Amino acid sequence: MQVRHLTIMEATSPKGSKVPFIKIFGKFLQEAGFQPDKNVRLEITPGKIVIAPAPERDRLIEEKAEQIHSLIKDLRGLNDDILDLDDENDGKCLRESHKRTQPVMVG
Repeated sequence: MQVRHLTIMEATSPKGSKVPFIKIFGKFLQEAGFQPDKNVRLEITPGKIVIAPAPERDRLIEEKAEQIHSLIKDLRGLNDDILDLDDENDGKCLRESHKRTQPVMVG
């Protein structure tokens, strides 16, 4: 087992607060089985952080979450495009669409 000593540094978060961070790099990561562009899992307990390769299931969940995030972004853009088109037509597009989707009473 190798022992490494690192310095905890301070960085500024996107919200402007000061937060601690640790920079970890070196050949020892590869020797321990960590490859570039692979996910890791942090197990955090008071006074201790364990870094391990992320299980395949975690990677798949992260990929699906990224796909969902991308789809939501695309849908928001599509919604903006529809509203822009509707503005150009004085609101006629959405009113006509709404008429077509009204339930039909049979009776």
